[in-house]
Amino acid sequence: MNSLFRFVYLRALPLVQQPELRSATATDLNELGKQIETTAGSCYRYHLERIWRERSSTPPEVPLEEPAMETLLDERTRTHVRLASWALGTYRVLYPILSRDERRTLQVVRQGFGVQGTDMPRAVSALHHLMVRLRLIFARDRRRARLELAERFERDLGPLFEPQWVSRHGAEVRDVLLIRHCIYAEIFRLERVPQLLSMFCAMDRASFAGLAEFTLEPGLAQTANPQPCRFDFGPADAH
Repeated sequence: MNSLFRFVYLRALPLVQQPELRSATATDLNELGKQIETTAGSCYRYHLERIWRERSSTPPEVPLEEPAMETLLDERTRTHVRLASWALGTYRVLYPILSRDERRTLQVVRQGFGVQGTDMPRAVSALHHLMVRLRLIFARDRRRARLELAERFERDLGPLFEPQWVSRHGAEVRDVLLIRHCIYAEIFRLERVPQLLSMFCAMDRASFAGLAEFTLEPGLAQTANPQPCRFDFGPADAH
């Protein structure tokens, strides 16, 4: 994933559109990409080891060999830490270059991930939206089809997000997935850049853009009194 993601991601960043980088040469941009990758790599190694030590109660004085990094935790968790680290590394490198303009820096990072604004990532294509809609239209059991999408999403999260299904909201029985912990929220808050979190909430929301009944309440994104994120997939008795 890493080399392919690096190739696509760095080319998606709208760097030359920024006034500070309009005169940058190909060599300059290549060097900037290396800085972003190096910073992201440092963030990745730090947070991967931090999470592993916290979960395994391993004291900091116990050394960790570099080759062991890619065996820490599960593959899905490593992927989430890596994505968060790319966002964080990009922000750290570009923020001082872009005149410490937070709004523009966030826009550049979001575009690298295919996100326009905070609601609908460009990465979720019209074809994806159409495929989800067609799957539901032709499904004999629409609820089962919705839940299959939700369960695939749950598997992709991995265990550290602490997912939990609940079947009731108020007086109504609904299919609701609660996320009690978020690696992205944890990392961005520790790094004091919680503003990066909305981008990943937008990508989660867009994953289910074809579900008319779907709503997302990103409770863990709240800075004060955060609550579990609530992925509501609709009435449990809908077929």
